[in-house]
Amino acid sequence: MSDHEELDPAIALALIDAESDRVRRALDVRLPVQLLVWGVAWCIGFGTLWWDVRRQQPFTGPGVFSAVVFSVLLIAAAVVTGVVIQAATRGRGGRSVRQGRDLGIFWGAGFTAFFVFAGGISSVGLDPAAAGLLFAGGSVILTGLAYLAMAAVFGGAVERALGSWLLLLVAAGVWAGPVTLNLLIAVLGGGAFLVAAVVTWRSGLRRPADPGSDFTSGAGRG
Repeated sequence: MSDHEELDPAIALALIDAESDRVRRALDVRLPVQLLVWGVAWCIGFGTLWWDVRRQQPFTGPGVFSAVVFSVLLIAAAVVTGVVIQAATRGRGGRSVRQGRDLGIFWGAGFTAFFVFAGGISSVGLDPAAAGLLFAGGSVILTGLAYLAMAAVFGGAVERALGSWLLLLVAAGVWAGPVTLNLLIAVLGGGAFLVAAVVTWRSGLRRPADPGSDFTSGAGRG
């Protein structure tokens, strides 16, 4: 076996690592926008739900208008997330790209299935307070798990911290009831997205150029 053949596995591994790093960086560039969209969606969406039900005694659930605003905002945020991931991985190959595209599909399919499922449960006579907890809490759990999945695939510290915080928030907030839970999610959940957007944006300003571009370009010329 020649020296060239012995180096091939190392070169291939380095190329894979460089490609994964570029996908990670492409996602990082778009991450502040994605987080900003989710922050605005949660602040307005859950804030609208809370405003609608804040004086209900007993709790009867949000009206049609606030429910529609909430649903549209969350679905739109999920779509934006899918578009961000698709844009970051477009034109690239490898396992990390396939994982990124799978995550994009997960966002859209997961939220669609959840709202259909939760709506079906509510239609059979679920208690309004329980339905309120299901819709609000379920949305947060799904989002938290999705961000933890992104962290597992791409190694993002911000996504890991955000996903963990969202799961902790809903686990503690559900005991406060549907009215207070909506307020907590709007302030502490939406606020966490906005803080994360600022952190990732500032981090992106300080990040140097892609160090893997020269290596992969040189490898392609060799």
